[in-house]
Amino acid sequence: MAVIDAMGLRALKRLYEDRHVSAHPAFATEDDLYEPSDELARAHMAAAVELVLAQRPVQGRGIFEALQISSHQAFLALRR
Repeated sequence: MAVIDAMGLRALKRLYEDRHVSAHPAFATEDDLYEPSDELARAHMAAAVELVLAQRPVQGRGIFEALQISSHQAFLALRR
């Protein structure tokens, strides 16, 4: 069971990068402001719904098995 495949991860990373550029206009000049097209914004929304929000919830040990990590590794990652 794969939580998110490689192409899905790529789409979510692109969404993250575009969101970061759009959300921090103070770091860019007025001429360099990033304004994604309506079509790209809709594509990002569709990807987020399809890849994350529309998936069945995985709880307990199932999520650790899907991610192929132990619960101890997950606990240590949360403490950082």
